[in-house]
Amino acid sequence: RRVRKQWYQRRVLFFFFSLSAFIILFLLYTTYQRHWRVNTIKSGLVDIEKDIALPQNKRILVGVGGCLDIFVRAVDLMDALSVTPPDSIGNPPQYLNSLEDVVTEFVTFFVEGAAAERFVRSEELWLKIREAALGLGPELKLGGNGPVIAKRMVEEGAEVLLAIQNEKLYRERIMEEIKLPGETVDTERDDYDLHIILEFDKGEKWGPYMATRGNRYIVHRDRHNLPNISTLWKTWLRSL
Repeated sequence: RRVRKQWYQRRVLFFFFSLSAFIILFLLYTTYQRHWRVNTIKSGLVDIEKDIALPQNKRILVGVGGCLDIFVRAVDLMDALSVTPPDSIGNPPQYLNSLEDVVTEFVTFFVEGAAAERFVRSEELWLKIREAALGLGPELKLGGNGPVIAKRMVEEGAEVLLAIQNEKLYRERIMEEIKLPGETVDTERDDYDLHIILEFDKGEKWGPYMATRGNRYIVHRDRHNLPNISTLWKTWLRSL
């Protein structure tokens, strides 16, 4: 009976060892297959790109969408604004007109670990958030889709005009080969489009709330990026 029991124990251990080994090998195989497919697609696209003769001496107009980004820790900015977590999670507001609106909406996305980008309607509120964010000492970085696209077009050999505000802060951070419309101006400190990016990590806590995954909550009050007729005239049409 004792020998029989040991035999069963060895069979059970062998089964679980074999099952574990199979699962590990299966996971390794699927991971390899996934990476292999991705690398195959990437190398195929590169080969296709090499076979295409790009036209030379082409002028390309890119816009609208350039700004300056600053990255701050979300909870640090909330502390700088002297706001505390709400007692409960309310319904996100349709517009951001008050600090309470920002807090209500932020905590919703914070808990869900979701990303969002919102326009601040109140100028007074925007200046308050902006001052608090800049007070944290973040580095100004060039942002927006326009500069990214323009950079790639220049690398492909095109002459590029990027239709964004020709602000000194932009000009200092953008490739020299990319042209901006008009003369470079050094505007007032609050006249450039700024995106404040509030970052939070998975598991980060703010009061009783915890982020289910890391993400970003972005607020801005763009004036020059808005696609209206005055923007088109100042940036696009007068530069053609």
